[in-house]
Amino acid sequence: MLYDDNGRFLSRAIFWELSTPERREAIPPVYTLKVEPSHGLPSAYQMYMDSVDEYEAALKICGTMKAWRALCKSNWFMLGYTEHGHEGLVQWRKDMEARDKSAAKKLLQQKAEEGNVAAMTKLYNITPKKPDNRLKKQAEKVTPSKVVDLTERMKGK
Repeated sequence: MLYDDNGRFLSRAIFWELSTPERREAIPPVYTLKVEPSHGLPSAYQMYMDSVDEYEAALKICGTMKAWRALCKSNWFMLGYTEHGHEGLVQWRKDMEARDKSAAKKLLQQKAEEGNVAAMTKLYNITPKKPDNRLKKQAEKVTPSKVVDLTERMKGK
């Protein structure tokens, strides 16, 4: 049951972690916020990650896009609920993007191994274009005079 008698979406009550024992009797939760199934309930995170995209996940989890949009208006759902191990939809989206990039790269690697030149070129161009500023800053800190000074001190020992 995802809706109350008045037709309102039960955004908190559908999750085990956000429901009270009393409320669970009246309105049994449908999902857990944990990354793995828990309390005999499926993980909303796993359902999200097992979906091809957010649209499919939204329909699996909420049944309608209207209900999904209602859920997405909740700060606790978007940003996370750390006491219950929920990292938030913002993080889920990042995880899905990383999953999709990894799958695409794997497919490109397979095609490149088969001799597909376009796949080889794309793989070559995936490498980061921006230099790591941390390394540049560290290199700027070490000047030749400091290296010489350190070398002379080492000889003196």
